[in-house]
Amino acid sequence: VGMTLVAFIGMVFVIAPADVRMDWNMLWGLSSGVLTGFGVIFLNLARQQNDTETVLFMVFGIGTALLFALFRKELAAMPTSPEAWMYLGGAGAAGVIGQYVMTFGSRYLSAVECSMISTTRILLAAFLGPMLTADAALRSTGWIGAALILLANAYFIFTTIETKEHVTIT
Repeated sequence: VGMTLVAFIGMVFVIAPADVRMDWNMLWGLSSGVLTGFGVIFLNLARQQNDTETVLFMVFGIGTALLFALFRKELAAMPTSPEAWMYLGGAGAAGVIGQYVMTFGSRYLSAVECSMISTTRILLAAFLGPMLTADAALRSTGWIGAALILLANAYFIFTTIETKEHVTIT
C-alpha cells in the first residue's frame, strides 16, 4: 500500500498539479491507466495459454472493432499530406512491433515484471517527447515523479522475485 502511494505521488508530480484543470479528458487518461493495469494482467494470463499471434489477433481485432464502433466520427478527420501518413504509419508500425515483443515476453515474465518494463515508457516519453514531438520538457518535479513511479515498480518487481525464490527454496 505504501509503495502504491509512492507511485501515486509520483504520478501527481509528473502531472504537475499547478497546471491541471479538471475536465473530462483527465478522467479519460486516468481510466486508460487503470485499464492498462488490468490489460497487463490479462495479457499475461492469455499469453500463458496461447501463442503470440493468436493473442495479438484477438487484441488488435477487438481493439479495431471498438475503435470504429466508438470513434467513427473522430476517424473521419484523416490526414491528407504524405508526410502525415508517413508519421502515422511509422507510429503504427512501432506500436505493432512493441506490442508483439511485449506479448511474446509475457509468456516468460510475471505481470509485475511486464508492468515494470512498460513503465519505461514514462522515461522514454520524458526524454524523447521534447525532441520528437515538441512536447514540453518535464520540470524537476516531473523528473522526481517519474523516478518515484519507477522506484515503486522496481520495489514490486524485486519483492515478486524474492517471493518466487523463497517459494522455490522451501
